[in-house]
Amino acid sequence: MIPSIELAISKPFSHLASAGRIEFNLKMVGDAGIADDIATSDVVVMMRACMPNALRLAELCVAYAVPLIYAIDDDFESLDPNTPLGKYYLENRCWPRLLKICELAHMVWAFSSPLKKKLDIVSRHVVLVPAIASLDMIDLAKKEFWPSDVAGEIRIGYAASKYHIKDLDSISGALEEVLDSHENIYLELISIKSERFQGHPKVRQLEGRAGLQEYYRLVASRGWQIGLAPLLRDPANDAKTDNKYREFSAFGIPAVYADAPPYWGSVIDSYNGLVASTPDEWKVALSRLVEREDLRALLAARARADVEKRYGMDVICELYMDSFSALTRDPVKVVVVAPEIPSTRIDIDGPFKVLSEKRLVEWKKFDSAKIDEKHLADADALVIVRFHDDAAVALARTAKFKYGLPIVYTWDDDFFALHEERRARANSKGAPGAESVDRLKAMLETVDYVKSSTVQLRDKARKYNERGGVAPYGFDFSQIERYEGSREENKPLSVGFFGDARRVGELPGVVSALKEIAEDFPGTRIEFFGKSPFLNQIPGAVFHEQFESSDEAIRYLKGLGWDIGIAPLSGTDFNNAKLPTKYRDYSACGIAGLYSDVPAYSGVVEGGITGLLVGDDSHEAWSKALRKLIGAPEERRLMAAQAHAHVKQTLSLDCAVKAWGDVIDATLGMGQGEAINRRKSDRTRRAHEKISVLVERNKQLQAQLEGMRRAASRLLDETRSSRAVPKSLGEYRALDLIAHLRERVGFRLRGVPYELRGYKDNEQDMQSDPGASLPEISAIGEVSGFQVAEGERLALTTNLQNVSFIEYDLVEGDGNTIEIPVISKIPGLEGVIGIELVTPHGTIACNTIIPIQDISSNNLASYPVESFSSRNGRWRIRLFARSAKSPLYAVEVEGMQRKRLLHRIY
Repeated sequence: MIPSIELAISKPFSHLASAGRIEFNLKMVGDAGIADDIATSDVVVMMRACMPNALRLAELCVAYAVPLIYAIDDDFESLDPNTPLGKYYLENRCWPRLLKICELAHMVWAFSSPLKKKLDIVSRHVVLVPAIASLDMIDLAKKEFWPSDVAGEIRIGYAASKYHIKDLDSISGALEEVLDSHENIYLELISIKSERFQGHPKVRQLEGRAGLQEYYRLVASRGWQIGLAPLLRDPANDAKTDNKYREFSAFGIPAVYADAPPYWGSVIDSYNGLVASTPDEWKVALSRLVEREDLRALLAARARADVEKRYGMDVICELYMDSFSALTRDPVKVVVVAPEIPSTRIDIDGPFKVLSEKRLVEWKKFDSAKIDEKHLADADALVIVRFHDDAAVALARTAKFKYGLPIVYTWDDDFFALHEERRARANSKGAPGAESVDRLKAMLETVDYVKSSTVQLRDKARKYNERGGVAPYGFDFSQIERYEGSREENKPLSVGFFGDARRVGELPGVVSALKEIAEDFPGTRIEFFGKSPFLNQIPGAVFHEQFESSDEAIRYLKGLGWDIGIAPLSGTDFNNAKLPTKYRDYSACGIAGLYSDVPAYSGVVEGGITGLLVGDDSHEAWSKALRKLIGAPEERRLMAAQAHAHVKQTLSLDCAVKAWGDVIDATLGMGQGEAINRRKSDRTRRAHEKISVLVERNKQLQAQLEGMRRAASRLLDETRSSRAVPKSLGEYRALDLIAHLRERVGFRLRGVPYELRGYKDNEQDMQSDPGASLPEISAIGEVSGFQVAEGERLALTTNLQNVSFIEYDLVEGDGNTIEIPVISKIPGLEGVIGIELVTPHGTIACNTIIPIQDISSNNLASYPVESFSSRNGRWRIRLFARSAKSPLYAVEVEGMQRKRLLHRIY
């Protein structure tokens, strides 16, 4: 058993089984009787298997209606084909087959973020899951084998296979310099052999050991004080897990890690490890650890605490149980009514996308003007974001009293203070604001749960509704994981404000303090987004353009690499209830922050630890705070690292996902009892009716199969006794009859061995079907609305069964329907054909599928999409098929230009 199977499957599943929570059998793909095991299982988990028999088993799961989870922790496609492992996977066409298995799977477990992004194109349910840290095995090995004395040596350790020799070579120069410049420093290598260090007096090269327990014992016996985790950037390495971090942290070994994707989600520089990219950075980082025992102890303690919290056995097992539960019950259907603003993207789109990937929620989002009663009829819950006008209140009352839906209201601004301020400015009794306050009260009184973003909002909501709680918005770290800012040589110290520059311009004390800092510290860069006339007085001030997209703005901020971020905020009633957005953004981007000492920040910032709180907006207070951080670079870096860790632990997307899951679970029981029970009863009745139909159909097919078997047997008997028909021909006819039957019904019958599928695995299976015997396609060009230019001709795409998707440029146009001519070789079979619209920024604007059976009689696939316009920038359309049981093609146009998909927008 390879280590990844043991860590990801065997150990956690055994732990769950010993607790009586699951029963499981661990099988190899080729084991006898595995088909029967699948038929009697509630869930099947398959890991790394990608040979032909693995695909057959995945198809069998579909046939038996048993949910399949596919788990993968390596990018087989990107492995070096010059290595034996890479050559094996390439020659056996493993990656295309793996993608097919992922398409069939109900859920995919990806153990790294880049791997998840790569598999998102073939499955809507790719879940990022961590592997365990073997704390129990490592603790036992340390207890038994950790040396009590290493003779005053400081040992630096690295264990890896021979395939990582290039990673080691990339830092060998830095290692040599550190070994030569420090006494009693030794490098120890396990398994990996380095010719460069052969015979070096301070380098020990040790043989590895088979099995995790023996490997852990060997590492423990060496008593390493510093660990190494070099990793060169390439697609295969980028998709690896953070295994080195989990191991070193569990051992209590502080380490230096490569600045690479496997460690971006785990290692925080100077907090729970050190991060290095260039040889010089490796040399500096190693020297810091060699020379500072206190730093080694601090990093090791924080890393150990982190893996216990995030990678402990109980934590991982609960994540697994969530997946198993999600596959054995229906997802909650949620209708969301929300404005299209950044806070909706952060607190709705992000968390609900993850909940949907985990199959916990099915959700649809509407603007308040586009929601219709029909959307409420089949929902389980309604979420209203910020809206509290007449239409929104009426919608809430309809959902509650007519459809029995439990309702969640979520808000992130103090509308009471905002409306009262507007009414005060208008200075008249019936001024705008009075009616708005009344509507807000009505909304809060109507809904079943109020989700507030701050304590201040929760307290105001409780005057009208006791049911509710606080759930701060979460930062999605994946939006900056892939963004690497430019490494600027001799970069000057920078102080910046991330937000509308006019907000700073309204605070004279802060502006004058910044002006003084720019004059007293020449070369310091003061930076803003947008412009304000008040800020022109600051010498050398830099102004950046503002971004419409908050994602782009955050990535840009990350690339700027500011040393200090400022967040002045006046203490008005409205501001006091605000979210600590700037603290979240600065900390996530590794920027030390100065924050006004107001409730928005004092509730989350630990003064002097995760940031500095400035007592007031005076010149003196801000000048003093700025000077303190400018003059303490080490304190500034530590503060930024601690704030980064705090945001990851308390204000991340994972935290928001959990909060929303808890809110939905808490709310589901709050609906009107009779109405919600009636809806559940109707759904149950429909499910039972469907099951009854399937059972009856199964009986018919079984009877048909038995009858045709008897007919085939009689035919064999007759031909053997007949001299008119040669025996071999008679046998051929009978066997051909059975084979035909197997092709028709064998795949759909529960209890029929999977060998009846007649599966073929050869070179042609992975190639495009040439489209023989397809209907003529010339008539498609005559369909009303499609235009083909002179000199161009119609052709067919590759068989959509055999590709993840095909992408084309979208013709210019606007509308809410896209129509595409398609051809199914055997019309009416199962499966879906879908499209994705990709914006000029590379984001998915729409993902829509239709059953293949719904293709119109004139071979047109019609897709309703949200209204959009492709006239601004280059939009693209992706076409794909899922679970198609027949070869499937779309029509494309070939001409002087590149191929394009024949489609129209209206």
